[in-house]
Amino acid sequence: MRRVRPFLLLALIGAALGSSCRRDPVAVIGDSAAGNIRVDGTVSFQSLEGGFWAIRVDNEVLYDPISDLSKDVQRVGLRVRIVARERKDMASVHMAGPLVEIVSIRRLP
Repeated sequence: MRRVRPFLLLALIGAALGSSCRRDPVAVIGDSAAGNIRVDGTVSFQSLEGGFWAIRVDNEVLYDPISDLSKDVQRVGLRVRIVARERKDMASVHMAGPLVEIVSIRRLP
């Protein structure tokens, strides 16, 4: 029975460390009840599947908007802040990253 305790202790420490090192894809800010996220990122054009506009957020997650970005933000390298809702109920042929429904988008200085 004494050999089980150290193993159990090591398993619990490992689980605690593993969960604390997990990096969430986004910082959830604002109305989390509605599932909105607010993140800063950079607009990019992906040439996959005929090409589409996407937003790479600061922690390297690439978000794939379900509708086209407006013309005024379709510029590679443009820094933006988005409020979006992740759409886990949808799929895309792009398979580039999580699909998001953009609630608002604005340029950053």
